[in-house]
Amino acid sequence: MSPIRAADPFELNPTQFEELIRSVAIAGLVDVRRNRLWNSPDGRTFENYYRVVPRTIAASIVADVYFAGHATAVRISDIKTALPELLPGILQTQIYAALLGAEAPMVPPAEELLTVLPDLKLGSDGDELLRTYALINPECTHFVFEFLRQEVQDAAEANDEGSAVAATKVLAARVADSLQTETTERVAFFFDSLTQLAARGWDYTTPIETVVEGVQDARTGDFPTSTAIVHLCAAMASDQAQDLPDHAWLELACRVLQPTFDGNYMTPEKLNSFVMQSFTWLGEDIDALYDALEPELVSRLAMASDAELPDLIEVMSKWAHIAGGYHLPFGGVPSPGQQTAARRVAVSIANAIVPLVATPGLRAVFNREASSLEITLDEPDELFAALTAERDFSEDWEEDRRLRDAELDRALAAYIEQPPSVIMTWLVDHDADLAMVKHGSAAWSVMVRLSMRPDPEVWLRVALDYGLGRAASLLISRCVDNGVMTVPLATELLGDAGGRGSLISSVINECQDAELASLIVDALTVEDIQDLDSSYAIGHASESTRQALFTHPEPKVRSSAAALWAAEMSYSSEEMPADPDWATAMSDLVVPSGTIRDHMQSKALGILAKTKPEIYISLLVKHVEALEGNDDFDEWEESARELSSAHRFDLWNRVRESPIARNLFWVISAADVEWITTAVSDATFPVSLSKLLHATRFQHGKRYPLRVLAVMLRPLKWQPDDLLWTLEVGTQWGEDHERLERHLKECRELAESPEPDLARLGERGVETFEPRLAEARAAARRAAVRGSLGY
Repeated sequence: MSPIRAADPFELNPTQFEELIRSVAIAGLVDVRRNRLWNSPDGRTFENYYRVVPRTIAASIVADVYFAGHATAVRISDIKTALPELLPGILQTQIYAALLGAEAPMVPPAEELLTVLPDLKLGSDGDELLRTYALINPECTHFVFEFLRQEVQDAAEANDEGSAVAATKVLAARVADSLQTETTERVAFFFDSLTQLAARGWDYTTPIETVVEGVQDARTGDFPTSTAIVHLCAAMASDQAQDLPDHAWLELACRVLQPTFDGNYMTPEKLNSFVMQSFTWLGEDIDALYDALEPELVSRLAMASDAELPDLIEVMSKWAHIAGGYHLPFGGVPSPGQQTAARRVAVSIANAIVPLVATPGLRAVFNREASSLEITLDEPDELFAALTAERDFSEDWEEDRRLRDAELDRALAAYIEQPPSVIMTWLVDHDADLAMVKHGSAAWSVMVRLSMRPDPEVWLRVALDYGLGRAASLLISRCVDNGVMTVPLATELLGDAGGRGSLISSVINECQDAELASLIVDALTVEDIQDLDSSYAIGHASESTRQALFTHPEPKVRSSAAALWAAEMSYSSEEMPADPDWATAMSDLVVPSGTIRDHMQSKALGILAKTKPEIYISLLVKHVEALEGNDDFDEWEESARELSSAHRFDLWNRVRESPIARNLFWVISAADVEWITTAVSDATFPVSLSKLLHATRFQHGKRYPLRVLAVMLRPLKWQPDDLLWTLEVGTQWGEDHERLERHLKECRELAESPEPDLARLGERGVETFEPRLAEARAAARRAAVRGSLGY
């Protein structure tokens, strides 16, 4: 708070008040954080704001001064009147003082809370006010729950989803607190609020996450107790939750039944160090919570939809992992008692799910996750079973693959003898189930077998009719190989979003039909080149196809094709063929500026710089001249290293007058110290030292040791302060004192240099960094003892 405002009730002037606070802080009685804020129309004067940290210390002081049963210099009511904007903080301190056991506490009445809560809303300050107020006595607890219940009701009536969810989330936290000590009827408020959210289709998962995190109570780093979660399970199985919709209840159950949870915290023993740990309940705790929940869970599970079953299967799978003795996420192994209790839960859930599984996808997922429980559902569809069979890791890989292929061939035999529409219909009908298990690769496995048939074009046409062009890449490739890819069929594939890419790749790579190749090349767009599955196809294109690509009428197409071809050839053991059209096509390349680097394009630019430096230089100059705005040209940095020193000087002389010359200099330099020294030695060097060192490519490029930088830029006649600040640019590691220690060490070494300018630079660095290091070490010691709050 401002000392000017705070001093008035004590009849002290601001200077006296500030001296008093500073003396208390320096004496080490309390930690005081000072914030300096601009607070004048001219923007030149500061006003200091002080706050005692942490707040519990402030409350303890207040309890001794104001709530110890003796007269005070200034009454609480006078402070509230004099500083109305601080009323929420004053009320919070009154509550803390009461909770800390003040001799004569003054608990604020509910009416005062109602005056500040509308402004605080249910953010962190409002939540903390309600949380602590509920801890004082039963009357306060009743007020808090009634207030939150009404907040949810009012938000629902106003059709305000955000406010309703926020109020329910705070209510969930308070319910979790109350469940730590007893089974409370107030959990019904939470269930009612969830019901309202679910009925309106609003977000009810966020409040569920809040209440579950609260009852797990792993926030302090101690081993959590199961009291609250057992109470919650009992409430879920009681009449209090009878109106909660099944889907919301099952969502809550899936969260409550998570067998592992994390309790990560910042350790007080070491600054900025975190402890990462995982928990699972003790065996008797698992039995207690599941005993409370099982009857209602089995009843509600019977009403679960197919959309809800995957989440329930996942919960079952996690319990099965605990039963199998697998490690927890952050270390630790379940004990035998925990494994026994976990197996009971997993088997119970699995048996409840079994009657509900009605689709092949869910059956496959269930069988995979329940395999360790020795519970398996038979799959009546032989083809689906063959496509989704899990590999047996105890078998030799090749032998296992042979067996799986044989099973798939047997299952497909009946379909292959029927019209192609039969298998295509099957694939479409089972698409969602296959994706659930194999992420769509199963259809591709079928197409592999169909591509081996003597009439691949027949199967391909039907696949297109059923919208399976994306999975039919092997059928397309086989049709091109066999010479049965007709122009009409190719034209149809070009219009199919799924099959277009596969057709283009196959024709560019393998096609000997000049008419078909011409059709494809003429239809190419730059997106087609960019979307090729790999550069392999274009790298193995025939000479005629390659010539057609490099002379394509669209500049972006021919340049993109040329870049992709060159990049592919750089990975080949074969020597890159001399192609006169390639360099010409590359001269039209557009190199985008962005945060994501195109690796293949960078490889092609490197080849161009190495083999055709004149064209590379012209291309870069063209980009500089076309630039609108600003750019650091970092995407050219890697390829520029392939230029010889003489070519880099040629390039620099063509762009040195550019507005972005300061960045281009570092890109073109390729971190060559000798080249940089020669360039800056030019009496007409156009970039000032300040601009050069403030360039993005210097600050985020290669880091030069201070000695190297000083010698390298000596022709620019630097002063020590011109260079010393560069030690702190770019990415740093370690605490402030560790970073400053490294800088000081480097400067001390320079100070001993026999070269006068380097010694002067080092001495100035020592003079600069020594006091900063002493201050940083002191701050680190304070933070290690008192914590980092306010420092």
